[in-house]
Amino acid sequence: MKNLIKTSLLLSMVLGTMHSAQAKDHVLSTITNDDDKNIYIMGLKTDDQTEAVTKIYKKELDGKGKLLNKIEFTPGQLEAGVSIVKRSGRDVVNLKASNVDVNYGGDIAMKTLVNALKKDFKTYDLKVEKNGEKWQMLFDNKVAKKLHFTTNKKFLIGTVGIKNVQLKK
Repeated sequence: MKNLIKTSLLLSMVLGTMHSAQAKDHVLSTITNDDDKNIYIMGLKTDDQTEAVTKIYKKELDGKGKLLNKIEFTPGQLEAGVSIVKRSGRDVVNLKASNVDVNYGGDIAMKTLVNALKKDFKTYDLKVEKNGEKWQMLFDNKVAKKLHFTTNKKFLIGTVGIKNVQLKK
């Protein structure tokens, strides 16, 4: 009987610890482009108990939904700046946050490489905010469930960057 009580106590402690470490997943935006059929998903994870953001992630899926790549970073790393897309050794899409609050959100500057030949960049203003129990990303002050990246292509060279980012309905 003592062993059963000890086992039950140990099991409930382990399960309690596992429950407190669980995270809830929030998809912020699905991103497509005109260069390939891959789909990119931006999202975040929150602690189940505190509802605070613990991780931000970007997943890359092929056209059939198979996971190709996933990167995760903390809100602190996002404040320092992270590269979420690299091609040929170059940072193509960078994110850098300011005014971050893990309970309410923050402002994000998304810097995209427009032309690798000229080293031109363009910055877009994003915002991540909590709306009730849901998290959302804003682009041009509109909810951005879907974004589309248009590539910048040059004759005989190919893709040299991202020409434009648009809200997609």
